[in-house]
Amino acid sequence: PSAGLPSSSEILRRIEISGVFGMGGAAFPAAEKIKAVMESKSRDKHLIVNAVECDPGLLHDKWLLINRGDEIMRGIEILASCIPFKTVTVAAKNPVGFHLPETVKLHQVRDYYPAGAEKLLVREVVGDAPAECVPAEAGILVLNVQTVYTISKAVLSHRAADRRFITVADLDRRIGRAVRVRLGDGVYETARKILPVAVNVYTGGGIMNACLADDGAVIGEKTNFLAVGRITAFREALCSQCNFCSAYCPVTLHVREIAHYIDDNKQDKAALLHPENCLECGLCSAICPAGRDQARRVKTAKKHIANANTIC
Repeated sequence: PSAGLPSSSEILRRIEISGVFGMGGAAFPAAEKIKAVMESKSRDKHLIVNAVECDPGLLHDKWLLINRGDEIMRGIEILASCIPFKTVTVAAKNPVGFHLPETVKLHQVRDYYPAGAEKLLVREVVGDAPAECVPAEAGILVLNVQTVYTISKAVLSHRAADRRFITVADLDRRIGRAVRVRLGDGVYETARKILPVAVNVYTGGGIMNACLADDGAVIGEKTNFLAVGRITAFREALCSQCNFCSAYCPVTLHVREIAHYIDDNKQDKAALLHPENCLECGLCSAICPAGRDQARRVKTAKKHIANANTIC
């Protein structure tokens, strides 16, 4: 192990005990992902710290880079003591206001949506990664920047991962701020501490997939965003067959066809078009000229496959 750090096995144990999870939205146990990279047969291994903030409504990842840079670098050092990475890269859209040591590469991602999706980011940063392989199995460790920050706290201070930073926004005034919250706290209670005008509160992984919170909703591992204000409702007009939803899909799904089959209650036919590859970015709904919630339909098809596999 590196000087002053525990052994790899002890580092993994502390990460696991602290309950560190993927804070970009997946909430996958961080220790399991790290173990998969350690066990990978890949000769060259890479670390990508994802600070891209895929969703346009988020700002807390950049806040962390600027205000918690030392802890993030310590987290990178901890991970590098467990895995001999060939490259270590921090990926961000607007790398202004923070500095990295020479041993860490900075990759500026173009400002498009959904730039921060894991496989898209791996393809852009590493390039020759196998397209169909799970990145961790190919020796590529992709962790959200807040996950890396939390790893440093778990390993060095034995701190449980029961708090996290999220973005809290007022959509009408177009302002937002990074706020540290506790998992399990009430959504409405939290929002009103920061925005006293909060009546209806939207929550989710970001503005692209936020929904109106129930009265009893709490902040969970996948919560990245709280907002008050107006979110445009879907009009659900008739499909004009413009095919924008398919053309703009980052994983080239036949979105319009999937949605058509779901509307006709033909889930088995929709399943043949591989909705399981959907990133759930919501872009197909956002760009639909008819205001149709295509993302909901694809998600329904994706869920149908998951349920069928569970039954089998």
